Amino acid sequence: MSPVESITEDDRIAVSETATSSMSPVELVEESDRLAIEETPELSNPEISGEEANITELENNSESNAAHISGEEANRGEIDESTKSNSSQSLLEERKRPEIKDSLESKSPEEIYTSTNLGSRETAPSPRTPQPSSSANKRKRIFITGASGCIGQYLVEKLIRETEHELYLLVRDPGKLRFDCNARPGINIVRGDIRQIPRHANLLKTIDCAVLIATSWGGTDQEVLDVNIYKNIQLLNLLDRQVCQQIIYFSTASILDRNNQLLKEARELGTSYIRSKHDFLRQASRLPIYDRITAVFPTLVLGGDAQHPYSHISSGLPGITKWIKLIRFFKADASFHFIHSQDIAEVVGYLIENPPQKKEYRQFVLGNPAVTVNQVVEEACAYLNQPILFRLPLSVWLANLFIVIFKIQMSPWDRFCLEYRHFTYQNAVNPATFGLPVYCATFSDVLKSSGVVGGSGQRLTRVNNYRLDLDDRESESGNES
Repeated sequence: MSPVESITEDDRIAVSETATSSMSPVELVEESDRLAIEETPELSNPEISGEEANITELENNSESNAAHISGEEANRGEIDESTKSNSSQSLLEERKRPEIKDSLESKSPEEIYTSTNLGSRETAPSPRTPQPSSSANKRKRIFITGASGCIGQYLVEKLIRETEHELYLLVRDPGKLRFDCNARPGINIVRGDIRQIPRHANLLKTIDCAVLIATSWGGTDQEVLDVNIYKNIQLLNLLDRQVCQQIIYFSTASILDRNNQLLKEARELGTSYIRSKHDFLRQASRLPIYDRITAVFPTLVLGGDAQHPYSHISSGLPGITKWIKLIRFFKADASFHFIHSQDIAEVVGYLIENPPQKKEYRQFVLGNPAVTVNQVVEEACAYLNQPILFRLPLSVWLANLFIVIFKIQMSPWDRFCLEYRHFTYQNAVNPATFGLPVYCATFSDVLKSSGVVGGSGQRLTRVNNYRLDLDDRESESGNES
């Protein structure tokens, strides 16, 4: 039987079911005869350029009682300005959320999901009246964005296998999901885009825990800022502070310095993605629900196989056998953390079951203990049976020479990272931190999990020693990302 979708309001909503195949999950049914909370108008001003314009626009919207209608919305029909102002003000007073104002529009026919008769209503998850959550509530209603990505699929798979929580997965394309959506009851596919998050306002009021993984990696600056800042903040404003126990927000360790504080260079020199992650935390800190946020900062993310999408880094690991023959003759003064997506899922699963005891913001850097670049190269050579006969120091000036010779294009952020070198953090956590098994503790584990076969069939045994010698790193100073 196909999984049952969320019922967004009262007992008057029809539940739909897809009948195409056993792997086709039921899409979330939206109510067609009521006003839906639509997207906040575009937060851009053509006369103001750059990232500061976007942040200024967001703050101006927070201080006013009505939003201007963008050109795109104007094409869909004019909205009376005074009605918008009164509706937005009423919604904000009710929720006490000053940052984002939602406009109210009638839903267009193409935005309504069609429904089919599922039969007995008893098979559907019943709507729940929002009420304060407590630790005694074993079964949670969990809303997850980015469920079709690398980290998302590892996490959802774990929650399906090991919990009975009711899952609501916001995905644009359910066809990208590689886990069994019919494995058990309570797996609900919410088909849509975070850009239309207000459509799911009624569902979000009932959510105990939100896991925000979805992100925009590229595109125009406006597109990245819209998804990574404005729509995520809009989602936070739609959650009920009296019901939601915890919001697990995925950022990136690149925006932190060695003391786990925000890195100013990330905002000044970073890509649009890096800057958006930096500025989201600044904006979110002003929200009433900020004390429910658990921010996680993954370091270098690995993972992926036949059942899971590959992370960006892991997708290039099979080619390491070609490059290691050259890399083994160089050594570099740099260090970093890494973590496998399955270990990230293990940590997040633990955090879901253990929300903060006090109402306060908390953050965790996700990663195994730091390793040097030289250690990783040595371990890879041992695994691939590639002897190291000699090693030349790869200094910054030599790296710059290679950049010139090979005409490598470098952005200001790339240049900063090259000079920063030691991307290390305080108190990085992994499953072992919470007494849980670690899937990939060493780089050899990473190579094996990625399907890289050792030289001459050799495979190194897993080493669970987290105390690596980093004396050479400790003598260095600088920045990290």
